[in-house]
Formats: sequence, structure tokens, C-alpha cells
Amino acid sequence: MGLRGSLEEGCEGSHPGTYIAGVYDKGEALSSELVNAPNPLSLKIYVEGKPLSVDSMKVSFHTRSLNLKHAVLSRRTVFADEEGNRYEYASRRYVSMANVHLGVLEVEFASLDRDCNVTLRKLIDGGTANTLHPLNQPVKHYRVVDRHAGQNTSYLEAETFDSRIRIGVAVGVESSEKLPFNMVEEGDVAASECSFLAEKGRRYKFTFYFAVFTSRDPDLKSYGGSVKDACLAILRSAIGKQEAAFLSHKKAWEEKWETCQVEVDDDEVRNAVRFVIYHLLIAAPRGLDASIGAKALCSEWYGGHVFWDTEIYMLPFFLHTEPDTARSLLMYRYRRIGKAREKARGHGYDGAFWPWESALTGEDETPREWVDVDGKVVPVHHAEREIHICGDIVYAVWRYYLATGDLDFMLNAGLEIVFETARFWASRVSRRPDGKYELKCVTGPDEFHECVDNNAYTNFLARFTLKLGCELYERFGSDHPEELGRVAEKIHLQGEEVERWREIAENIVFPMDSNGLIEEFEGYFKLRDLRADASKGVPAWPESVAPSEARSTQLVKQADVVMLFHLFPDEFPPEVQRVNLDYYAERTVHASSLSPASYAMAYLNLGMAEEAYRYFRHALFIDLRNIYGNTFKGVHAASLGGSWQVVVHGFAGVRVKEGCLSVNPKLPRGINRIRFKFWYRGSLIEFDVKGRRVEARVVEGEGGVPIEHGGRRYTLSRKALVLG
Repeated sequence: MGLRGSLEEGCEGSHPGTYIAGVYDKGEALSSELVNAPNPLSLKIYVEGKPLSVDSMKVSFHTRSLNLKHAVLSRRTVFADEEGNRYEYASRRYVSMANVHLGVLEVEFASLDRDCNVTLRKLIDGGTANTLHPLNQPVKHYRVVDRHAGQNTSYLEAETFDSRIRIGVAVGVESSEKLPFNMVEEGDVAASECSFLAEKGRRYKFTFYFAVFTSRDPDLKSYGGSVKDACLAILRSAIGKQEAAFLSHKKAWEEKWETCQVEVDDDEVRNAVRFVIYHLLIAAPRGLDASIGAKALCSEWYGGHVFWDTEIYMLPFFLHTEPDTARSLLMYRYRRIGKAREKARGHGYDGAFWPWESALTGEDETPREWVDVDGKVVPVHHAEREIHICGDIVYAVWRYYLATGDLDFMLNAGLEIVFETARFWASRVSRRPDGKYELKCVTGPDEFHECVDNNAYTNFLARFTLKLGCELYERFGSDHPEELGRVAEKIHLQGEEVERWREIAENIVFPMDSNGLIEEFEGYFKLRDLRADASKGVPAWPESVAPSEARSTQLVKQADVVMLFHLFPDEFPPEVQRVNLDYYAERTVHASSLSPASYAMAYLNLGMAEEAYRYFRHALFIDLRNIYGNTFKGVHAASLGGSWQVVVHGFAGVRVKEGCLSVNPKLPRGINRIRFKFWYRGSLIEFDVKGRRVEARVVEGEGGVPIEHGGRRYTLSRKALVLG
């Protein structure tokens, strides 16, 4: 079920609902969206008949804090009525990391200045809708099919309109005063309430347990297949055992942090990195056939769709902290390879054409229209043109295999993904009279320039995929001939087709001049040469230029050519990286949150730690400081993952090469020490980086891990190895 994210409770009535991983529905929307499901946390409090809310009372004190270590959100608010009487409301809530179906909300109420009559109304709100749409009115994705509220227990069940997924939500309550909650008829909700006389200064405590199941949950079979039975069973096992529930939740989080924690000796950076790790961990759909959307589970923006953000920016974190989760994210793609094949055939191509925006089914959910930077409604062609997503997925498959050596995955999923994607590229290219192959009418990461020919990033990813397909065909043909034969027979792949991949890869266009300057796409250098505004640190859009002019200029939305140096640092000589970084840094406006972390990684390739640090801080604090002014639409999950990569792969310098790890620290001023753990090929390795000095040892696993440092190769074991 994966209940995570924007669960908002309070005492003012209307609140966001629950985003449930893996539940998507089209309903009245143009594409499937992450469903804003019934909200189990809605709570209304009335004092002498008046709502305890900002609309009817003044707020004299308010604080809210998130405990990242144990994933607990706490709140305390003091309201005052017109006569000056004060009422204190406090809450603490969490969704259990030990049992993703269970959440707990603890509430305290106190009348500070007088005795008063109080009513608490607890609702499971079945009226929620998806509201964050740039083009549409709010869309409701489900209908309520069952609801009831008995004494101290309420239940509501909904079914999505399009996908017919059942969502069950149950709430149980216990109170310090043994106050009964009785059913109340109130619209499309399951409501119950209790009324009591609150004595001055006395604290009244209530604990609400909520359980959520969907018909997609694989463990539903354990409850006879009924979401209602499953929810009520979870409640029965939890009510009255709040302390035990919290202790199991706390222990689960402590185990996560034991592996995932990154210690940096700068307090501000360390806390921000913890924020990054926390949000990535809560978004992981463990045990569920789902992936992570661009806003994780903090928002319905972008419909909760899965972009390249997951494979390129977020997956590396899981690859080295929770390898099983990384595998699951790739299996999400593989289970939908049939839809990728259908998309390819529908456009006249072979193989697998992966969706630019993916959801439940694997169909391309890219909307047909969007609101442009200047506020105009424009048609969207990314589903047909932003084809680099195909190479991005293959890159993630290869990176996973290098880091894990997971042969079973490659034989049962990875090879098929690579081969079918290579087929797509081979059918998507066109051959020029000079024998070169090109990719026409594409959109690279720089979305300011659509329908361009031979985007360097796209062409390089195509070449990478085709070459990798040839390499894996030969390698597995030699080492695992029977298994390769099975895969080849399944997809009707023969050696002649693989040889054509090789010929295309060797002759695909890659626009680069004699000085090593890569042209982002053919004709880019002929556009009006404008520079980004670098007066405020990280370059940004120049105020003197209208957004509508972007297409006619060399201004770049986000890292495009520079992305190649992030992903393939060993493929380009330092002098080539430098000339391109110098050129594109002046023209990139970082209008996407994906961009700053990639620039930081590119600068670190050249040993320019201070320049990298400037971009890193921009990426790291995007949400904590609301740098883009749109954090209300959800966290920027790609920037979260990119920030982790900068710390671990960049500053600490721990990277995966074929056959070994390498370590080459490049700490910026202000950061003197980084400590973390890192999974590689079944071994958990602890790194302690101090300046240029690295101490590493295997803390779990067999050891014998090869590691490269300063041009020499060493072997890691459980005994600490000091390098540098």
C-alpha cells in the first residue's frame, strides 16, 4: 500500500487526503493520476459550538516540527476566542515503517482558562479530489461504496472509477477518559463524534489508529482478499498497543538510518542531507509493483507520474543503500515492457519505446497540453520526442548490474530491456546519404528547444544502448549461452540484428567540433547567443528576455550536454569536459531542479570542488528554502537524489567502475569529513573520508571487494584500510 506523504490533520476541517503508492486512475482526467484517496486524518473540534480553527479564532502560538530520525510530525497550537479564552491543541502522528498499512495520530486538548463544552468529530473524508491541475478543475477519482461508523470504530471503502481498485480506510480511537465516539450522518464520509465537558487546565488525550489497504496490495491474500477485513484486522491488532506500535516503528527507522545515514561535519549540510534521505526513504514502494513519481508522495503534481528522474537521479541512492528497492524500481519498468512494445508499434518502430510519463499500466500518460512558462496553454509532444528516456532506463539497468552483479535480474529482465530498447533505437534512426545515422525531431533534456535534430545527449544515449546491447549479447553468449539463447528465442533476436546495432552505433551522428565543443543539437550554434544572469550565484533566466524567446536563443533550460559528463565521466577527456562546461555554464538557466546537481558532478570531475559546492547547495536547499517558489507542489525528488549523489559519488568520490569501486575525494572548503555506508556486490562498506584520506572497511558481507585509489588497486576486508 505504501501510505506516505501529505497526510494533513488539524482542527479546521478541510485537509488534503492520502496519496497511496501504486493507485492510479484516469477518471475525468486526461491521463492517469496518483489518486488523492479518502483522508483518514480529518478532525474537527468545536468549543461551545464554534470551530477551533483559524477562521473563527486567533492563533496566539503555533509550532510544528518533523523528527527525521523517527519520522514523527508534531504540532502544538494555542487558539484564543473573542473573549480571550485560550485552547491548546497538540498532536503527534506517524505512518509506521514497520507496518505500512498502519498509522497513528495522538491528540491532546486543553481549555486553559475556563470549563467549556467540547465536541470532537473524527471523519474519514470520502470527498477528496485531485486539485493540483494547471489545466483542469478538481478531479475525483473514486466513488464511496461502503461506509459505517460504530462505537469507536469507523470504516469507509472506495473504488476508483477507471481502474476499479478498492481502497479501504478504517479508524479506531481510544481516549484517556474512555469517551465513546458514536456515528454521525454527514455526507460522503464515515463520521463519528464525542462530546464532553472539558475542565479548565485538564488535558484530554485521544489516540486515533488508522489502517489503509487496497485491492492491489500483495499481502491482502493473508486477510482473505477483503480490504475491509484487512483494515479491521490491523486495527484490532493495534488498538490499545500504541507504545508497542511506536517502538516497532522507531526500531524500523533506526535500522534504516543505520545503513542510510550520511554524516557531514557541517551541521547545516548534515541536517539538509538527512531531509533528503528521509524523503527518499518514505517514497520507496517496498513490496509493491510501483515506482516513485517526480514529487515522490508529497504531492499529486505531474499526476504522480514516473519520469527519468527515478532512474537517473533517485535510483543510485537506493542502489547503494537498499539494493532490493533499486531492483524493484527496475522491475516496475520490466513488468510494463509490453506497453512499451505497443507504443513502439503504434509509432511504426520496433522494440520497446518507453513512456515519457508512466503510471500504473505503463502506457504513456504525458498530457496533450500544458501551461508554458509565459502562462499560455501549449500542445505537448514529449511523449513522441523526448525519447532519451529509453537510454536513461538502459543506463540504470547497466548501473544496477555493475553495482550488484545480479545475474538473475539480467537473465530474467535486464537483457530483455536492453535488447528491446536497442531495437527501438535501430528502428528510430534514419540513414543519411553519407552513411551516418541520425535522430530527427527529438527533444533533449533542454526542453526550451523542441523537435531538433541530433541532440547530443539523445544520440549518445542511443549509441550507448546499441553498444551495450552488442557487448551483452557477446558476453552472455560466451558465459551463459543457454540463458542467452532462451532470451533471444523469446524476443526472436539473431546475431545479424545485433551486428546492425554495432554498425549504427559506430556511425551515429555526434556533433562535436575540432576543439571538443559539443553542439547541443544541429543548428544550436546558429541561434542568438544570449547569456544567463549570473549575478545571484547559480545562473538564472535573464530578466531582460521574454520567456517566449527561449527557443530562438542559446539559453538552455537545464543540463543537457553537461549531463553526459555526469553520467559518463570516463568517456570524455578532461579538456573536452572543461571546454563544454565553460561554454554551457554561461547559457544554462537551471529552470529545472534536475540541473544544479548535474553541474556539481561535472565540476567535480575536473576537481573544481568550490564551483561544485555552489551548485550543490542550490540543489540541496531547493525545498528547504523554497528556491523555485513551488515547493507547495511537492518536493523535487530528482534534486533530492542528485544531492545525495554529489555528496557520496562527488565529494567523497566513491564511484562504481566495471569490476571494482574507485575512490577519489574532492571535499570543498567547509566540509572536512564525510562518513557513510555503501552497498556494493553484496558487501556493506563503511567509508570515513577526511580530506584526501579515506578509511574503508567491510561491515557486512564476505569482503574481498576490489577498490581503486590513486591508480592502484586494493582489496577491502573487515579490517580497516587507510588510503591517501
